[in-house]
Amino acid sequence: MATSKAKLANNVLEALRRKDHARHVSAGGGMTEVLLQVILAHNGSLSGAKKALAAIKESVVNWNELRVTQPWEVTGFLGGMKDAEAKANAIHDVLSNVFEGTHDLELTFLAGASAEEARDFLSGLGSLTEDMVNEVILAGRGFFTMSADAEVARVAQRLGLAGRGATPARVQAEFESTLGPEKTYQMLYLLKCLSETVCSARSFKCVECAVGGLCPAAKKSRSK
Repeated sequence: MATSKAKLANNVLEALRRKDHARHVSAGGGMTEVLLQVILAHNGSLSGAKKALAAIKESVVNWNELRVTQPWEVTGFLGGMKDAEAKANAIHDVLSNVFEGTHDLELTFLAGASAEEARDFLSGLGSLTEDMVNEVILAGRGFFTMSADAEVARVAQRLGLAGRGATPARVQAEFESTLGPEKTYQMLYLLKCLSETVCSARSFKCVECAVGGLCPAAKKSRSK
């Protein structure tokens, strides 16, 4: 991928991340910690979420104890955080729903799942917005998997990130060579989301697209 394409790819990735209000959440503590951080950081800061999560971890033995702790008590752990009561209720609802469905509060059953499968599961938990679900998944490389498919390749070509007729494998290989594995995982996931919403094969909603200003095809369409 040429330098200009590499710059475009990075710009597209950052624009798509901003659309989802995605921060750089570390997955070092496991995906349940990521999930809780994202809930706590909603309409707030990631640093504040980390501080609140540390306070929670000092107050409970494990995630199951957190699950059965009453939301009003969890609110007290959050130290005056904005929307603390709503966030405590969301934590209770999400952990309860995970436990009722899987009895696996560490989310290990999702290890190796595709990012799309993880999205479907998380979207069904309640209390999580689409942005929150996407932020969790974007932190999940090495836990979830994501591979280019025909739709991702189509959108990449439309954006000028791949040559005409490039195969999904070729698109993925070029991204990995230029962006590295972490950004490639995120790019593939976000392009897949784009293909399912504003850039489907049957309908281009360029006006609504977060990367419409970067897309050669969109610019060409507007000039007609």
